[in-house]
Amino acid sequence: MKKLVLAAVALLALPGVAEAKSWPPRDTCGSVPGATDFRRALTTTVVNRDEAMLLALASPEILLDFGGGSGRETLRERLDDPHYNLWRELDALLLLGCAAGDGGEGPEITLPWYWSQRFDEVDGMEGMLATGPDVAMRAAPDGDAKLLARLNWDAVQLAGEWEENAEYLRVSKPKGPTGYVRSDQLRSLIDYRLLAQQRDGKWQITVLVAGD
Repeated sequence: MKKLVLAAVALLALPGVAEAKSWPPRDTCGSVPGATDFRRALTTTVVNRDEAMLLALASPEILLDFGGGSGRETLRERLDDPHYNLWRELDALLLLGCAAGDGGEGPEITLPWYWSQRFDEVDGMEGMLATGPDVAMRAAPDGDAKLLARLNWDAVQLAGEWEENAEYLRVSKPKGPTGYVRSDQLRSLIDYRLLAQQRDGKWQITVLVAGD
């Protein structure tokens, strides 16, 4: 947990970058009033697995899925439900940067940073992100197979069937090779994201959802 805290705090100081051919975590939220304090509170909450504090940070109408799931009580019920693994999902989000935007009712921040970016070369539903600077793409689903490419936070597209528990997934790099990457080094572009807005003078989590 100490490593998570240090990594999350370090991300608060990441510079924004105008364009990227790879998509490492970036932070464009530092200039948004109150956003840094909110994210520090969120980090403390997640590291300590503090249910009461997380519920206090959430909007009463927080959106949790696209099938009617919403509200603090539903969030509370899902926190320890192994089907959702929300604490683990929040752990991951804290390390994936932050994007500033306008939610229509005022400033909005989005975790992960990449959720607010345009990925023109991959399909939004089947696109995935290599989550590291040295991710191996191999010719076969085996750690000893021929190395085809080293991915550096590259966007790739699923090239085979999605298998939830597969050790490797077959993916294609735009204008590059098709090969196999460890599934624990890939993240769907439509995986969990967290949106927060300032309402009534207080930053609140308004969305914590996956899918489309």
